[in-house]
Amino acid sequence: TIDADMRGRPMTAPTAGAVISPTNSRAAILGLLGGQGVRSVVMVEEELSDSAVLGTLRDLMRAGVRVYAVLPPSVPAPARVTRCSSSAYPHAKVILTFGDRQPLGVFIGSQNLSRASLDDNREIGVIEPGLAVAAAGVMRSDIPSACWPT
Repeated sequence: TIDADMRGRPMTAPTAGAVISPTNSRAAILGLLGGQGVRSVVMVEEELSDSAVLGTLRDLMRAGVRVYAVLPPSVPAPARVTRCSSSAYPHAKVILTFGDRQPLGVFIGSQNLSRASLDDNREIGVIEPGLAVAAAGVMRSDIPSACWPT
């Protein structure tokens, strides 16, 4: 990625599951959120302003998907999103999707959910379903039970 950046060339994601901004992060994150069987989403984000992500979250909630978010106090939570903390200032960027109480997928990376982070900046993350259970275990201990899928 550094070589591509230095030469001003686009970069191809090196492996399946790699989430590289600006190469494929938008499509990868929207694909995770809109995955088959998603019943709830738990996210920890520093920013939440990208119009496509917000639109996808609205569509999910209209379809009955519950969305829980840990956001900094300065970031407004979209309507019907359950804010999990009003005083935390998260720097982590994690999105967990759940089916019927079981973790389905996880995104862990440096991408904020903003247009600049997804489309302009060089950011790196991973979507790896095999890490979902472990990530859920860590997040479960950090997030209030009222903000966890039941």
